[in-house]
Amino acid sequence: MEENEQASLYEERRRDYEIAFVFSASESEEERNAFLGRIRTIIADNGGELAEVSLPRTYTLAYPIGHERQGILVTLVMRASSTVPARINEAVRHEQAVLRNVIFGRPKARKPHARRTTITPRAEPQTPVSEEERTAHMQRMEEQIEAALTEGIKDKPR
Repeated sequence: MEENEQASLYEERRRDYEIAFVFSASESEEERNAFLGRIRTIIADNGGELAEVSLPRTYTLAYPIGHERQGILVTLVMRASSTVPARINEAVRHEQAVLRNVIFGRPKARKPHARRTTITPRAEPQTPVSEEERTAHMQRMEEQIEAALTEGIKDKPR
């Protein structure tokens, strides 16, 4: 296999992931940055790329987690192989500063559909009807309507 083919196979197995960490608000910024540095190292060592890191934001938690009412949310976007999320989860499992974390795959960008350029044929035009046929048809229709109305009046209770 050529080198370009191997690179394209490797690229196909990689996908985009988004990771969200909720840190304890009592942890210092240095401890949080040290942990994020370890996550960056795990991603880089396994052939991944870190695309985006959000600024830390403090939130009030919906429910207390480990007696904590405040949390700091940091999200990362990475492109990596499918083995990297498991390695990150293993590193997070032993970290006391992380209250919650979630890793999920981001959907691939869809290509817009091309406009349909085929033209569907229309129904064949109806053959012209003579004036006599049209008048006869209209007369039959009026008779049927009149019959239906008179039957409806007879059946109606008074």
